[in-house]
Amino acid sequence: MTHAAAYAADPHLTAVIHVHHRTLFLWGLNRLPSTPTTATYGTVAMARAVGGLVALGAGSGARLFALGGHADGLLACGPSLDDTGALLLNDLEVARHTETVTADAKSVIS
Repeated sequence: MTHAAAYAADPHLTAVIHVHHRTLFLWGLNRLPSTPTTATYGTVAMARAVGGLVALGAGSGARLFALGGHADGLLACGPSLDDTGALLLNDLEVARHTETVTADAKSVIS
């Protein structure tokens, strides 16, 4: 239902990737558009929330969203599988680097 809502919201999409990754999810909660925590996965509320986020950026290329009501869930979508996967992997690398830098800074402060 959620993937269908994404495709319906933007006719330029040819790829939707749904993943679970704790580090990327936590990093993305304050940086990425997110569905409400009250919209749980598999519900009409989640599908509507995803459709709304996708529609806001329709035609703008690959993008990534945190699924606030779906533990560690993220949804990437875009005009091609290559573009969508590259965005997902790039943001994962940024999130991992940010986590490492934060951990290093905490060890210096302690």
